[in-house]
Amino acid sequence: MRPDQHDAASDGHGTHGHARLDPHLLFDLLAAPSRARVLRLLADAPTGTVDVDALAVTLADGPSTDPTDARLAPDDVAVSLVHVHLPRLVDAGVVAHDPERGTVRLLVDTEALAPFLALLE
Repeated sequence: MRPDQHDAASDGHGTHGHARLDPHLLFDLLAAPSRARVLRLLADAPTGTVDVDALAVTLADGPSTDPTDARLAPDDVAVSLVHVHLPRLVDAGVVAHDPERGTVRLLVDTEALAPFLALLE
């Protein structure tokens, strides 16, 4: 486990099993509109888990402020997710990506993530 993370259950902060957020790292991740939208969609998902293909369709259909992802087909968005955005989020310990199941799961407490996402609105 990296120094900027620890098991949230160990000190009573956050939700059991969720990583603690490093604000500097999170701001860096949220600087990319596509990653911010991914985190918003995961935070809004009832289970915190979303199918990568469904995520790609939602991102492709929605408004984009990222010129590199503007008006891409869902398949192209999925490639960008799998090869660019998800690896960054996984490396940061914010999400888990299961390529065999084709799912992405949020690893941070949605209540802790909410103020950061609210800043983007």
